[in-house]
Amino acid sequence: SLLGINPFNSSALPDSFTQSLEYTTEFRFAAYVATGLTIFISVVVFSLFERIARAIEIFEVASKAIRKNVFLVIVPFVSMGFFCAVITVWCIATAYIATAGEFSLKDLNQTISLAPSEAIVQVEDFASWSYTNVFVIYMFFGLLWILNFLNACTVLTTSGTILRWFWADHVAEDKNLHDPMPILRSFYVTLRYHTGTAAFGGLVLAFIQFIRYVAAYLQRRMSSLQKDNKAFRILCCAFQCFLACVQKCIEFVSRNSLIWCAMYGTSFCTSTRKAFFTITSNIAQVALVTFLGDIIQRFGQLLITLCAGFSCWLVIDRDPKYGFGGESQLNSVMLPVLVTMFLAWFISAEVLSVYDITVDTILLSFCQDKRLKRYKENYHERSPAAVSGFMKKHKLKDKRMIRQASLSTFY
Repeated sequence: SLLGINPFNSSALPDSFTQSLEYTTEFRFAAYVATGLTIFISVVVFSLFERIARAIEIFEVASKAIRKNVFLVIVPFVSMGFFCAVITVWCIATAYIATAGEFSLKDLNQTISLAPSEAIVQVEDFASWSYTNVFVIYMFFGLLWILNFLNACTVLTTSGTILRWFWADHVAEDKNLHDPMPILRSFYVTLRYHTGTAAFGGLVLAFIQFIRYVAAYLQRRMSSLQKDNKAFRILCCAFQCFLACVQKCIEFVSRNSLIWCAMYGTSFCTSTRKAFFTITSNIAQVALVTFLGDIIQRFGQLLITLCAGFSCWLVIDRDPKYGFGGESQLNSVMLPVLVTMFLAWFISAEVLSVYDITVDTILLSFCQDKRLKRYKENYHERSPAAVSGFMKKHKLKDKRMIRQASLSTFY
């Protein structure tokens, strides 16, 4: 070879390469798995290329809606501020409740010989109230309810802003009709008219989440039984998976229910029924956009996290005060980089959730727009051409389901 090393002589290789030869089988298996995943993803992408291209047009419309309402990116930070405040107050209140009880003197029944007399040792014994655990459980359920209520208010505020853009702002001929602060208007409408809807929707989700936590707690308490009984362990895992699927379904339907409520102001149950049948009548389009939306959101989170971590590393690496002998010398850059990536992951998830809500709002608005055009004369269509082309390309072909959904969701 050019380096004077025999490639077939393992003794001439560096130590790191020699150690890697011991894991040849594992590396070969990992290569097979990676190759299989690459082929599978490539086949899926090529088979759905046209649909993906159509769906990207919907995301472009969502991007346009966010550009028209750029202050929507502030909503996640306001929500995180409320979340942090609620969690802080909850931790303080729960600590007070958990430590509530009474002190009493208790003899150790032990005599210590001391000159010239003997002394009885007494200690203070703390006994918590019998109903403390009940209050802690109540506080935990209340935390889940409040967090879901705040999330529902976020969905109502964001979707209300997008709905004003979809149904009014971008088709209004008179510029005086445009609302200068649509976010504040949507937030006011949410607090004034939809507080009960948000509370009820949060209660439903909190109840499902509470059942999951109780099931996980019982499963952990019965860990000794799971070690001896394999069938019971499989049953517990299956039950947890079932509850997780139920929670995901309820979260999806609940979000669309809140969007419908922001659109027409109906109650939560009525909005759920109408939104559910609207989704089922356009199941192909909704499924594809939801699938692509999740992929785009995850890749966006990953890209933002990696960029934030790389930027943090560049700042630390190029600043002399963090180097060897500097004022703030760091032995390792891993901790600040990992903390930065951790924060970037969660912040990017909150920001991109606005994008997800926007896409769902536009899809649901388009479905109702098409229905109004079908049943009303002289109706001006609001949907952008990109969304119309996508929905026509991937429409449902089951006439019975279409007829049932049309009768159930027309408003």
